[in-house]
Amino acid sequence: MHQLWITVLNRALLLLLQLVVVSVLVLMHRFAPVVKVWLDRHTTLTERKILAQVGKEAFQYAESAFFGAPGQVKLDQALKYAAAIANRKGVSVTENEMRAAIEQAVQEAKVINRQSTGSTATGAAGQGVANSDTSTT
Repeated sequence: MHQLWITVLNRALLLLLQLVVVSVLVLMHRFAPVVKVWLDRHTTLTERKILAQVGKEAFQYAESAFFGAPGQVKLDQALKYAAAIANRKGVSVTENEMRAAIEQAVQEAKVINRQSTGSTATGAAGQGVANSDTSTT
């Protein structure tokens, strides 16, 4: 009689385990699109944050390493720097996206420079990577 209960319990546990596995598979199939959308959005947001940081670094690099050089030279060097960093971090971006991130960093630097000097005249940041002849707008 004891052996009979062990067999029944064994089969019941196996049936329960099968039900749990099938339920998990059904839930995974049902929620896979939702999870994929969430992961895509989260990844995109993270990549944008990384791209913004790389744009700031590229701008600072071009400003300090190529001080006094024309804006286009600084922009080209900043783009090369940003491409190298983005590749190293595994972020795939286009040249236009990198350019936009660098231009955003330049604009932020101009605003900070204007606020710190208290005037509308631009200093070193105004002569940076994105001067009027290299602006994309």
